[in-house]
Amino acid sequence: MAWLHDNGQTDTGPGDFVSRGLFGRYLSHTFERARGNRVSRVHHRAVAVRRGGDGLSVALGNGEIAHVDAVILAAGPNMPGASWAPSSLRDSALFIRDPWRQDVLEDLPDDGDLLLVGTGLTMVDLARTLRRPGRVLHAISRSGLLPRAHRAFPAAPPPTFAMDRGKVLERSVRYIHDVTAQSGDACAAVDALRPHAAELWARMIADERAVFLRKYRRQWDVHRHRMPPQSAAQIERDVAAGSLRIYRAALAGTSTSGAEIRATLSTGQVLDVGAIINCTGPRYDIAAGADPLWSQLLDDGLVRPGPLNLGLDTDPSGRLLPGHVPMWALGPLRRGNLWETTAFAEIRSQAEALAALIGS
Repeated sequence: MAWLHDNGQTDTGPGDFVSRGLFGRYLSHTFERARGNRVSRVHHRAVAVRRGGDGLSVALGNGEIAHVDAVILAAGPNMPGASWAPSSLRDSALFIRDPWRQDVLEDLPDDGDLLLVGTGLTMVDLARTLRRPGRVLHAISRSGLLPRAHRAFPAAPPPTFAMDRGKVLERSVRYIHDVTAQSGDACAAVDALRPHAAELWARMIADERAVFLRKYRRQWDVHRHRMPPQSAAQIERDVAAGSLRIYRAALAGTSTSGAEIRATLSTGQVLDVGAIINCTGPRYDIAAGADPLWSQLLDDGLVRPGPLNLGLDTDPSGRLLPGHVPMWALGPLRRGNLWETTAFAEIRSQAEALAALIGS
């Protein structure tokens, strides 16, 4: 709170939510204060990691080589995927593939409608940013579901069901249904399951995990990754006013004419927009990405894809498998092994454990 008030956010209170960008600035400030002379920041991309003597050598994008004892891969997930995009759209100048790339939204005109593909938190953030008088924002997804709003509700009792092999998903779903029937809100059940998510995921057999991803993932996401109250209120007002329109649909085709794209939805509806913005969220299939570092690590057998091609495979400590070299991962890269590993609380806990392990 002190940092927020010192940086012009004097109206922010303990129960308020701040933007991702502002939180990033806070983390950078905190890191700079804490690192002192113990940590050196190198502003270059790592393009390869190879065995070198008793440790590892990290090749940097500027041609330099860093020799280290161990490597921790703490990168976030890959940029959003665009396999859903029709071929006619992928190379269009009116398609914004990665909305988080610096300044990428600056070239958008202040007038004209826009199509946002995806209805999760990325869409929510951009819908608030891209609001303009007279503009209509169209948002589509296969489910048409929006994230739930953060609000206070009574805590649900912790789960006590037995995690028998092949029954974990079934019993987790039943628990959520029971809590929802009693409290009227599935968010309470999801919050109660969250501290146990890694254990639940670990005890699920492969078929259960696949069913979860196919059948329940979107429901989990909308109840787990919720909107701040102020965002939810604005989204509700925009939907009521017709300036934000939500469709349960996929993008079937596009054609470009000058500075406009005609988008045809799977429902048959046709929208004329000034740009199409990818809001589908991060991609966790590392092997499908184009980053040279991941390609090299996979090709050299130093790492392997995580379960269901989510992130990279690790042991319980975070050590990257098959374990031939001193390399660890934390955060979203452990998605396949832990599932719930993208929020600050989980990443902070993993970082503390790794620091104790490697520094000992």
